[in-house]
Amino acid sequence: MRDASGKLVAANAEIACPAVPQGPGAGCGSELGLGPGAYDWQLYQPASRFWLFQYIETGIFVALAALLLYVAVRRIRRIA
Repeated sequence: MRDASGKLVAANAEIACPAVPQGPGAGCGSELGLGPGAYDWQLYQPASRFWLFQYIETGIFVALAALLLYVAVRRIRRIA
């Protein structure tokens, strides 16, 4: 959550506001010191980078599988 000036107020926080205010001065997020103009800021990866991440992840798992296969073959040959 960030205040109206953009300063980080609460990291990794989510606020669920009731449909009807609870009373005067009890605005949504007032316990965090948030006033009008506060907003939730989220960092995300754009959809255009989806396949790049898939290729990176696939490469990591293929490398791990090759390493495990190499270790298994060496152990079997050493035992036999």
